[in-house]
Amino acid sequence: MLKTSSVSLFKPTVVRKGTRTKSAVWWLAWRDRTTGKLQRCSTGARDRSTAKRIAAEHERCLVLSPLGLYDAARVGIPKPWAEAVQEFLDQSKARHRPDTTIAYRYCLDAFAKLMKPSLVNNVTTMTIEGFVRGRAEQAVEPATINKDLRHLRAFLRAAQRRRYLLQVPSFQSLFVKEDTRTPVVINDDDLAAIDAVLTDGLLTLQFRAVEWWRVFLWLATYLGLRRGEILGLTWAKVNLQTAEITVVSTVSKGRRDRTLPLAPQLLTLLQAWLATQGKIEATNEVLPLGDVKQRRLYDDWYRILKAAGLPLDRHFAPKHCRSTCASNLITAGVPTVVVKDWLGHASVTTTERFYVNTAPALRAAASARKLPSP
Repeated sequence: MLKTSSVSLFKPTVVRKGTRTKSAVWWLAWRDRTTGKLQRCSTGARDRSTAKRIAAEHERCLVLSPLGLYDAARVGIPKPWAEAVQEFLDQSKARHRPDTTIAYRYCLDAFAKLMKPSLVNNVTTMTIEGFVRGRAEQAVEPATINKDLRHLRAFLRAAQRRRYLLQVPSFQSLFVKEDTRTPVVINDDDLAAIDAVLTDGLLTLQFRAVEWWRVFLWLATYLGLRRGEILGLTWAKVNLQTAEITVVSTVSKGRRDRTLPLAPQLLTLLQAWLATQGKIEATNEVLPLGDVKQRRLYDDWYRILKAAGLPLDRHFAPKHCRSTCASNLITAGVPTVVVKDWLGHASVTTTERFYVNTAPALRAAASARKLPSP
């Protein structure tokens, strides 16, 4: 047994498959100074050096406690950063969409590389300020920094619920000011050029076929679906008889189901795509991705744009198909509250701020205005 002042480290005996053996995880033991009772808890650490650091931190907590006893609600349970992160990500996998868990992982990995925290309760407001400065020095966009801060705050709140942290540091003044950008709209000529290179049979792509991309393009542009909603769409949710598709909450960022009508041309496109798939099950994905990582799709996407002859300063991302859909609906006179439901937003504010470019609608409104006759 290793001793760190009044705190001891030990490996308890456990029974595995009928055999008594030592635990792989180090535990803490200390005596309550008020009652004299022996207290124990797991460090969650397998290597001795990490366990010794946790024991030293635990000893510090005992010394700082005004009553001279351990109180998890007041000082927090010393927990290694890496193990707390893994617990959080495992819980996220069970509760959130895969994209959300991946975003959490990217953020927490970036924080660990920059700040190198050993224990969760070592993270303070000053630590987070250093993270923000480090990300800015890496030329990370303000919007990405703010997203990282939101993910980090979610992790620390979960750590507080597990009593690994006494109090979540204040994030109030740490968010970076973002420039409000006008949502990008892909005009009809550019969409026609993209569609042409997907139908002329001359373009060869690396990861997905041009037919796959043509279905993706019009699901994103006509229906305004998110990338995750498109890739998570199954044939069970495509009703070719009623010309409707249903986006389910499990693949939607909005966490709610919504049913959208299909235009005749899009219905025909889906029927033709289905005919090329051979024998399928209802649970099969409409646009199967296989082993291809989603980020590799951008290689194909930019090859399509280059083949379409679009200048570099007009390169669009797939997400701009969604803002194009929203702006086209507004231009067509569709009320914003309907556009909100079409896109699956929780509030009209999100629709207006991030997805609607009113310039086409303003031009249409100007054309409809008449000057009085002289």
